[in-house]
Amino acid sequence: METIKDTLLAFISPAQQVKVEPLIDEVVWFYGPNITFQKTDDTLSRFVRNVQFNGTPQPVPLAEIYLSSKGFPEEALVHELLHLVMPLRHGVYGIGFTTDDEPLKELTSQINNVLEHDLFLPDYLSLGYTIDRFLGPSDLNKNYQQRIKEGGVNQVYWLHEYLRLLISLKHLPEDKQAICRKGLENVRNISLKKYPELQPHYQHLREWINERSFHVPGKYFQAISKLHQLMGITKPIKFITPREAQTIGIIYAKDLPT
Repeated sequence: METIKDTLLAFISPAQQVKVEPLIDEVVWFYGPNITFQKTDDTLSRFVRNVQFNGTPQPVPLAEIYLSSKGFPEEALVHELLHLVMPLRHGVYGIGFTTDDEPLKELTSQINNVLEHDLFLPDYLSLGYTIDRFLGPSDLNKNYQQRIKEGGVNQVYWLHEYLRLLISLKHLPEDKQAICRKGLENVRNISLKKYPELQPHYQHLREWINERSFHVPGKYFQAISKLHQLMGITKPIKFITPREAQTIGIIYAKDLPT
């Protein structure tokens, strides 16, 4: 019977298997039987990193991989595996809130996704893959005027777009960086016409990124809390983090050192 490891390894080219197999081993070990894989015709691959309770007091990790048949499936799979191994290599699993605001949860998920890219890009490159295949197709310079007509564009939207593009700029090959810079310019020019008060917030976001505090081991939660404060969105109240064996624990903000 084919194992999940066999399934994943089959998407890796023979020359790369010796490098990628340890990564697959880490993921399979951590999630155990709670990892599923599915091929998809969607444009982008994606992952799900969740928790579940199997009759135990401690939550156990749950993982799902949806691999697109489009683009570069091998690089996309390695990308999603690096997201899933974040708990073991960087101590990052997830965050929680008191709110049931689904748009907010989606926004924070998108923010964390981009920040994780910054954390594991060196791992991706060290495996011998190239930066031009690190990210799938993305909107580097959206039609923001059309987006405004559709509604729902507020200050938080602009701050998120600025953060997304500013960090993604470092994850792109040179030929796409110019497009990303144009997107950043458009975000600033369009948003500041309506919200001139965002000017210092953009400066604060640049400073936060340059501090690289979210790269400091054990400080990710505190750094994310500060980021949410800068963006004016709900701060997380708990941090889900890996524990010994294949379990995870929940640490509350009030119990974390500043």
